[in-house]
Amino acid sequence: MRRLLRLLKYYFFTPIYILRNVNISPTATYLGKFIKDSQVGKFTYIGYNTIINSAKIGNYVSIAAGVQIGGMEHDIDWYSTSTKVQKSKYIYKKTLIGNNTWIGANAIIKQGVKIGDGCVIGGVFFC
Repeated sequence: MRRLLRLLKYYFFTPIYILRNVNISPTATYLGKFIKDSQVGKFTYIGYNTIINSAKIGNYVSIAAGVQIGGMEHDIDWYSTSTKVQKSKYIYKKTLIGNNTWIGANAIIKQGVKIGDGCVIGGVFFC
């Protein structure tokens, strides 16, 4: 029974990590879930279930769990926001996060945003 529980825990509760076109410093700690087309600086910590898309993250940055950086956006000028109706090439604007920055849990940072050095971004906590 213990072995079965261990297997279930491994297969159902272990996060899936997806890394595509990424440059992560060897000194960075990455516990996130998805990261694509991004650079991560030295001694940066990225928490669980974090999604990062098209971002440049500086050195000594602390990113808490559940953060979304540079997600996909829909153009509101289309006649529909559905990707099934309107086929278009998505242009991801690079999100820039400076050095020595702290981003709180469940924060959402839209694409193209520039965050300077030493900033603190408050997160959202659910009770």
